[in-house]
Amino acid sequence: MLPNYKLQMVKETETEYEPVTLSGPEVVAEHMGHLANDFTESIHIMFVNAKNQIIGSQQIAQGGNTSCSVSHQEIFRGALLTGAQGIIMVHNHPTGSTEASAEDIAVTKKAQQIGNLLEIKLLDHVIIAGQNFVSLQREGHIN
Repeated sequence: MLPNYKLQMVKETETEYEPVTLSGPEVVAEHMGHLANDFTESIHIMFVNAKNQIIGSQQIAQGGNTSCSVSHQEIFRGALLTGAQGIIMVHNHPTGSTEASAEDIAVTKKAQQIGNLLEIKLLDHVIIAGQNFVSLQREGHIN
């Protein structure tokens, strides 16, 4: 017997808000600013529609004080299930440094390649550190 599987995304919570169009990393940092106070690193994905409006978000990984591992399957799983046209990766640096590590850049570049194949655009990867943030798109790491 070959098993049949049904995949579905379950909405955990819902928050009332006016649709927000992502006009830049400042909007991302504003919506994900709560990460600034976390003591451990975590990675989140924001899902957007064709109008670049936020349609949801998901935490995909939780790490330690200085690092967090993530698979590229996890980066895109929620986007595929929600029908998102684009994603923004967001993670925090509890150390307070906004400098992207070599691993941050490598994960971003590979995610962009995979997103291009899946026709899900990686719009940005924003690192939040304290009251500051950096956009890897603005830094030239995403085309």
